Amino acid sequence: MVYRSEPVCDVRRMAYDFDRHLGTLLLASENCCDMRGCIELFEKVDPDVQIFAVKTPDIIYFKTDYEEWQAVQPESQKEYG
Repeated sequence: MVYRSEPVCDVRRMAYDFDRHLGTLLLASENCCDMRGCIELFEKVDPDVQIFAVKTPDIIYFKTDYEEWQAVQPESQKEYG
């Protein structure tokens, strides 16, 4: 586990799927994160990141057509998948 200053939390695992533009951040238990920092971290990996997932599977983030980030529960994300 490593502390990361961007998301301001302890990170157990971070992964990125370049084909799907999908970022995954697995936090240590009892941790929460700064979402703006997490998004900026993944944008450093791939500026075209489209979908961002926190923990598994509690919240999914995606960019709207207006280049704004939207948070949804996994059940409602199906229409965007």
